[in-house]
Amino acid sequence: MIPKLRHINTPPNILVVGAGGIGCEIVKSLAIAGYTNMTVIDFDTVSLSNLSRQFFYSEKDIGVEKSKALAANASRLYPNLNITGLYMNVMTHDFSMSFVNQFDFVFCAVDNMAARKKVNQLCVFSQILEIDCASSGKSAQSVPVIPYSSECYDCTPGSEPSGPKITCTIRSTPENYEHCAAWAFHLFNSMYAHNESTDVVTVEEGSSPFTAVFVDRIRELQNNTEMWKHRDPPNVVGIDAEANSEPANRQRDVWTDEESVSVFKWASSVLKAPQTFDKDDNLHMAFATAAANLQARAFSIERRCSMFDAKGLVSVVEPALATTNSVISGIAVLQMDRMIKAAIQNQSNDATYQGKNPVTSSVKSVWMAHDNKGPRLSPASLAPPNRDCAICGVELYRVCCPFSQTMLARVGQEVGASAPSIVKDGKIIYDADDDNDRSLEEAGIVDGDILLVADLDGDDDKMKTVVVRAAGEYSIEHLRSVEKKEVKASSDYSDEYSDIIEIKCNK
Repeated sequence: MIPKLRHINTPPNILVVGAGGIGCEIVKSLAIAGYTNMTVIDFDTVSLSNLSRQFFYSEKDIGVEKSKALAANASRLYPNLNITGLYMNVMTHDFSMSFVNQFDFVFCAVDNMAARKKVNQLCVFSQILEIDCASSGKSAQSVPVIPYSSECYDCTPGSEPSGPKITCTIRSTPENYEHCAAWAFHLFNSMYAHNESTDVVTVEEGSSPFTAVFVDRIRELQNNTEMWKHRDPPNVVGIDAEANSEPANRQRDVWTDEESVSVFKWASSVLKAPQTFDKDDNLHMAFATAAANLQARAFSIERRCSMFDAKGLVSVVEPALATTNSVISGIAVLQMDRMIKAAIQNQSNDATYQGKNPVTSSVKSVWMAHDNKGPRLSPASLAPPNRDCAICGVELYRVCCPFSQTMLARVGQEVGASAPSIVKDGKIIYDADDDNDRSLEEAGIVDGDILLVADLDGDDDKMKTVVVRAAGEYSIEHLRSVEKKEVKASSDYSDEYSDIIEIKCNK
């Protein structure tokens, strides 16, 4: 018995997460295909480097929030669109189940693993159809996710690679050191390659490059208060150090921030345009390493790199290709069209499907690659969900309650844990053995938080997932119950899930 998908409205309301290269192309393809109701979210701003492959943007949009610029420009080009752009970070509480539940379909077009996991989690728990899209140079993928019927993003566990990464966008709001390294590479080209790029910084003749980049530029960013509603603004690098080339001789050492300032001042005084960035040129790498380290400091990113390690990062900066984005986005919209039509045709009042979910049979994953024979598309049948997956393979509950009056122990016990241990965001917030019971409000729980509950006295080591919602009265809803029978990995597999039940309790 496979749980029915949520009822899909006609026309469907679509969410596009990410307003970068793929997000822009998805909006264009949706408009051409006749889908008009959509919302786009992103928390980055338009930069000059985006304009070569994100065609909804122009120079007048530089510095503007991507989601809002995309919505405004798409509406002018396609007047029938009902499109909204929201400045939103998926890693904040604003991006919650209550927000996702407004939509019938979700495209995930973000460029980092943590955000993709969050989108995947909420789509599966909310039982909303999703397609995960990504591109890197000439390679790309479009992977449909049918909740509880096909493999989700978390079903194939794997850590983020520790080696070099390909960065497809230059971030004005970096989230990790890789973004800083890509930015440093772009900064070098902006200052010395005579490519007329001014979206990173403009250094007036005779002025200090260090002051222009890490003082004046940061203050300009700080003044854009809209960008910092949901994250901390950057800090001016207020370090006074003289130019010094000595740290650049220690290529395997991680410099202090003071040494990075010294190296940056020295390298920028020696470099003369025009220059083409060469990772094997120690002067170029000294500049890029110092710039990346100082960008990380400005944005409160803890990691720093040596010249040796930074070489492996800046040398793999590969720009996204507009053609790749266009092809994979068009495929994704065609997949969505098939999925929605299959879901609508099979909508009924029944709570479950008898046998295989019909939507699963309607599409395949598509992988795009490029070899000496040219571009190649490789379709693959959707795999079944992994019963050991932390998303698909756990029981799911929704608890609605007054946070100030509901104790953590009660939540754990009423989802079946006699001696509950409760985890939020990877941290234990309640353990029955420690006698540290307190209310959800006292534990810092907010509306839409997701808790993991284990039973210290139980035989089953699987944790249960609880979505908590603020309400005036207490109620608990058992959304998913996973039986112990294993799923067979065949084309005609079936999942064993119970019907939805609801239990209402007094306060």
